[in-house]
Amino acid sequence: MLSPGRVELLYVCCRYISQQRYTEAIELLKDGALSLLRANQISSGADLGLLLISTLDKASAPVTDKNIGSIISL
Repeated sequence: MLSPGRVELLYVCCRYISQQRYTEAIELLKDGALSLLRANQISSGADLGLLLISTLDKASAPVTDKNIGSIISL
């Protein structure tokens, strides 16, 4: 079952992505994934990590230290 906080995070991220506000979506996904992983919610954190990678691809984000760091930090 999805927790209310995770549902809200996904909703906001989907809104950002549909509005092409990729920078905000990427930061929110990274922070959310890290938070869930630290709370030992591995599956949910991994889901957000995959959505982060998908969003980076959709945004045609350049390969930068910051973007690589976002993925490595997970």
